Amino acid sequence: MNRTDLAPLDRSWSVTTFDVTEDWGDTELTALLPDNQKSFAWLGPNTQLVGWGEAKRFDVSGPERFSRAQRWWNRFVNDATSPSEIRVADQGASAPRIVAFISFGFFDEASSVLVVPDVIVLREEGRTLLTLVGGEDTQLTTPQGRSTYLAAATQRAERRRAKPAQRVTWLHDADEEASWSQVVSSAVDRISRGELDKVVIARTASAKAAESIDTVACLNQLSERYPTCWAFQVDDLFGATPELLVAKRGDLVHSKVLAGTIHSRAVDEDESAPPARTTLAATLLESAKDLAEHEYAVTSVANALAHHCDDLVVPKRPSVLSLHGISHLATEVTGQLVDGAPLLALAASLHPTAAVCGTPRERAMAVIQETETIERGRYAGPVGWVDSLGDGELGIALRCAQITGDELIAYAGCGLVSESQPAQEWQESEAKLEAIKGVFAN
Repeated sequence: MNRTDLAPLDRSWSVTTFDVTEDWGDTELTALLPDNQKSFAWLGPNTQLVGWGEAKRFDVSGPERFSRAQRWWNRFVNDATSPSEIRVADQGASAPRIVAFISFGFFDEASSVLVVPDVIVLREEGRTLLTLVGGEDTQLTTPQGRSTYLAAATQRAERRRAKPAQRVTWLHDADEEASWSQVVSSAVDRISRGELDKVVIARTASAKAAESIDTVACLNQLSERYPTCWAFQVDDLFGATPELLVAKRGDLVHSKVLAGTIHSRAVDEDESAPPARTTLAATLLESAKDLAEHEYAVTSVANALAHHCDDLVVPKRPSVLSLHGISHLATEVTGQLVDGAPLLALAASLHPTAAVCGTPRERAMAVIQETETIERGRYAGPVGWVDSLGDGELGIALRCAQITGDELIAYAGCGLVSESQPAQEWQESEAKLEAIKGVFAN
């Protein structure tokens, strides 16, 4: 155990929670994000969260990063929600909802982070809660102050909407496709020789803008284009993932597994798209290659959750998730938690799944490190949030990009099995990169 994880916090905390459903319930949450502060977001089909400022941060890496992060979070919640520190400002806000936004690296040695914002706005089940951590944003403690802030936020959102898509220049390497295809061919050869069953190989696309990239505008476009996905921004990593590593609500656990892909950009642009999409879905459901790839991913999730859950429900056949330009085989796995495992312990058991790594896990990890030509960083790692009640959602950081000032790196990966063809995998990776490329002007 690292003793710094349990060291006393360097300041005292006060937490105030307001029910702002009446005043902010219809407000687009990203409109609330200020221009000149660090911002965080998780925009899912059921729960939406934004935050800004940085009350507390925990950076961690290494093989015990999940357990260390969980211990740190437990300590923070215990200190910050002591009876003397909590104040629920409205009867409707019956419990504090402190939230940490989370982004873990794919590999143990990569940097991972938990951040508790100064200001947190959470919306779920028809309610909107505002939580202030540390008591520094005094404007938001009064109805008049919140009304003033909302008026300014509305004007800010209108300005953002009026701006055209930000222009970036994508940097191209003439040998990129050939080089990546060689990596894919090498990995497929190793699968064919029986070294492993599946491996996921990723690539990147880099771009440069004339000015700092507006991630809020990117989030708005991603959440509109992919309403069934989880749009996120944590520590300059943003994207819209279609895959849920794990969600925890009390003792209920849920995972959404994706593997097996067909790209459909031409179909989406065709006026006869509905019947064409049906044909593509049928093709995907009948593809032995994609079904095998999907089964590896589902098995890895089910086996991991079986250590923590009873009543595990795993459908025998996948469905098809159709998104803008691409479709995936999808399986929803649910279970009843029986061992009291916290969210980050579940993540430690699950990550990395065969959907983003391969199988057997250890062999696939080794092949990725030996053959992949990029630094994954936090791509394909768990990303999302955990709250002071122990609930939370962690997606897998897919369809995402890492931003540094006016530069960004977008990521895409492809699951390889013995039947994989480099040219087809390249086209699949291009379709996945389009999620990020599509929010910019070229």
